[in-house]
Amino acid sequence: MAKDWIATPDYVGSIPICPSILLLLLLLFTTPAHAVIDCDKIRDNDNIILACNMYHESRSEPEVCQWAIGLLTLHRVKSSLFPNTVSKVVWDVTSKNPEFSWTLDGKSDKIYEDEAWEFAQNLANILLDPDLILVDFLDKALYYHQAATCPKWYKDCTIIYTCGKHTFYR
Repeated sequence: MAKDWIATPDYVGSIPICPSILLLLLLLFTTPAHAVIDCDKIRDNDNIILACNMYHESRSEPEVCQWAIGLLTLHRVKSSLFPNTVSKVVWDVTSKNPEFSWTLDGKSDKIYEDEAWEFAQNLANILLDPDLILVDFLDKALYYHQAATCPKWYKDCTIIYTCGKHTFYR
């Protein structure tokens, strides 16, 4: 047998596989699937933008934390201190310290995790449904940060809620 062939693990069998083919198979099955949506390309649909914001800010967090990110975004829309649409709040690049770091971190804003995206979309639809009365467990919080950061402004604010890696303030 030539040097460029290797035996596969027992669970596959003993069929010889060329290393370059093995590498190709690994890349094929470990590369992320095609993106469902590229959030960077959407600027005019509040439902999708709110879902993108919850997905990118908190998809690895418990569901209640995703709900909190959505609520905070909507609090900002209703506040005179911030722009008056979800799109303008999320994509607010005029701020010295944009709240939603994913919008300016230079990383891809594409959605790859179908299940997390579906949850974020459903949650955005609920949060933006004008016929629903939502419980505001954030008590109008307008600010938050991840535990790993320590912004200068936090000392002037009241802690309202802590969830996962995030602390919310008013």
